[in-house]
Amino acid sequence: MALLTAARDYLVTVLETAGVPRVTTDVRDVAPPCVLVDPPTIRSLNGDVAELDFPVCVMSAPPATANAVTSFLTRADLILTIEELLVISGTPQTYFVGQQELPTFTLTCRLTYQADPEGD
Repeated sequence: MALLTAARDYLVTVLETAGVPRVTTDVRDVAPPCVLVDPPTIRSLNGDVAELDFPVCVMSAPPATANAVTSFLTRADLILTIEELLVISGTPQTYFVGQQELPTFTLTCRLTYQADPEGD
């Protein structure tokens, strides 16, 4: 398994193990309320070790009412309590899926990840 794919899978596992509901990596599976893990930004890469910043999009159903904001902030609070994650920023946004505008709170989660030398 490649380094970037393995790191993304690790992040999804950490989120699911912590009890974050409905985590996906595929925009086709977005059905709010859910959490979408987008592809990372690579901050540094040294052989088989990378520092990666993953956008973790905590989505609510439209419209962006106070209830939707409370919903995504409550789920973002759960992510902020996960000890394995370093959350370096959070930004309210609108995520577009097709023609639909989804109220979203995007957390940037930083991981330092080392590839498995066996390739598993």
